[in-house]
Amino acid sequence: TSGKVDEGLMTRPIDADAKRAISEVDLAPNLAFVNDKDTTQGKTERSVYEYAYQQGIKGDELKSFMAQVGHESGKFNDIEERGYLWKNTTSFSKERKAGLVKNNITKDNATSEKIFNSIYEGVNGNGNYASGDGSTYKGRGYIQLTGRDNYRQIGEDIGVDLETKPELMLDPSVARKASVAWWKRNVQSKNPDYTDTEAITRIINGGINGLAERKKLFSRYGEIVTAVDTSLRPKARPIRLASN
Repeated sequence: TSGKVDEGLMTRPIDADAKRAISEVDLAPNLAFVNDKDTTQGKTERSVYEYAYQQGIKGDELKSFMAQVGHESGKFNDIEERGYLWKNTTSFSKERKAGLVKNNITKDNATSEKIFNSIYEGVNGNGNYASGDGSTYKGRGYIQLTGRDNYRQIGEDIGVDLETKPELMLDPSVARKASVAWWKRNVQSKNPDYTDTEAITRIINGGINGLAERKKLFSRYGEIVTAVDTSLRPKARPIRLASN
């Protein structure tokens, strides 16, 4: 994982009078998190959750969002897609293996960069293998944003030039905004049944990779906790998506 990690949610009890006094603050409800709050992953998880809530993602949609980004980021351990070794290619689809052959990638010359450039060739607005777009626009952020078109469009949505500077996705605050913006544009816009984890996974992944864990995480985020774990940060400004 690269980039500076946010401090995450401040945790302190808030009594009823204090809640009434802070009218401008939108307090997110309690839920069971995956990581301990004192770990780097736990702080990141809570900051992503809080930001999504402040952006209007609530209820079953919030559980679904957290389950999906939780899986995509390796339970908030990864903000960037890990590289591939040659041995990983044995599990590739026929199409991906054919791409390796076409681009003359073998056990003797394979590098992570070459593999990325091959498997993401022509994906989501990427150029051909020689363009290097595959490794330049590999998965980053908690939603694992992938492809030149996604970097350009989501960058416009959040006001950051991600197409020119894709490495900005390694900044946790940018990754958080981009992940929510992608969700709003590609998932929320379809008004799906958020309790149907398989359907949501197909939108996110294009298939059902990791479905069992995504379902497990959805259930986890549906649990109720009793400990007070709340933030006093002001509401984040809502993302206004750029028109197509």
